[in-house]
Amino acid sequence: MRIYVAGKWQDREIIKQIQKDIELAGHSISYDWTDHSFDPVAGTKKDLEKFAVEDIQGVINADLLIV
Repeated sequence: MRIYVAGKWQDREIIKQIQKDIELAGHSISYDWTDHSFDPVAGTKKDLEKFAVEDIQGVINADLLIV
């Protein structure tokens, strides 16, 4: 089963652990947004748009969404 795990950017370390547990249970992550290296000061609107499109595609590709 492909799973997308949503969460706050500030909670990404917790989300990473949840995703590891899901993978250990034999499932896959549809999109791992926790690896984004976005700098809120230096980042651009274009960066945010790219991440948003990737996030949406991850949700679309998922069999299950965890919020």
